[in-house]
Amino acid sequence: MSEHLGELIEVNDDNYFTKTGHFSNSFIKSWNTCAFSTTCRDNTFNKNFFIGHYVEALICGDDASKVLNREDYKEHVNKAGGDPYKWVTDCDVYSNRVLKDKEFMKYINHPASKTQVILTGVIGGLNFKCAIDLLNLEGLTSTSKMPFILDLKTTKDGLKKSVWVEREGRNKKVSFIEAWGYHYQLAIYRELVRQNYDVVCDVFIGAIQKTLPTNFDIIDLTPAFDFDFLLKEVEVMAKKVDYEIKMNIVSKCGTCDDCVSAKKTKGAISYEEHLAGLE
Repeated sequence: MSEHLGELIEVNDDNYFTKTGHFSNSFIKSWNTCAFSTTCRDNTFNKNFFIGHYVEALICGDDASKVLNREDYKEHVNKAGGDPYKWVTDCDVYSNRVLKDKEFMKYINHPASKTQVILTGVIGGLNFKCAIDLLNLEGLTSTSKMPFILDLKTTKDGLKKSVWVEREGRNKKVSFIEAWGYHYQLAIYRELVRQNYDVVCDVFIGAIQKTLPTNFDIIDLTPAFDFDFLLKEVEVMAKKVDYEIKMNIVSKCGTCDDCVSAKKTKGAISYEEHLAGLE
């Protein structure tokens, strides 16, 4: 495929977060944030990745030690000089709060709920992959038989706190769900489930706030978004990234750690240029 996506190979639990020749929501988001930074790493690991996946494992009853024993986790902790046990302690507190909530856990503990479901498919002629936190193809109750996807998200933003983003040249207040592109991610999940199982799912986010005390909610996105329209937007974004990869157009954001580490001055800049770069 390319050096940035890797050769197309079969995706499994061991290689999912490496280059497998597939697009994903996280890759598209990373590339559009800073393509140069995306090319500087072979996997998508960071502290937020660890906390999210460790909490998911604890809540879903999966083997959380697999996350803790990842080599990229150990490497990241060593480089950052962080305390891995502090991260784990925080995760235990977040997850324990949720594990005690019967309404939240009935989605997790349902006998038809499967965790960490890896799927592949084709969107807009491009190969995609996804790893769904929880997929239930039977529905929650005998009277509610709609298949559903539940994606667990840990967020530092308050669940009721809006986030300012730029949309079409204007600043707009949105939920953390839109701010971080999770609605696009779930559009991909929904489509790959349709391709693999021939069913259309309801879509939920299990949001867990990374604060003490820990706030949390299950949010039904099904009636809130036109997922067919979102999927078309995903196609447009993916094709743009695919074109840039093929044409070797690797843009820099200029402010991330990778860009700053590689920075070389081209002489003096004007005060106006300095002001334009202020956050």
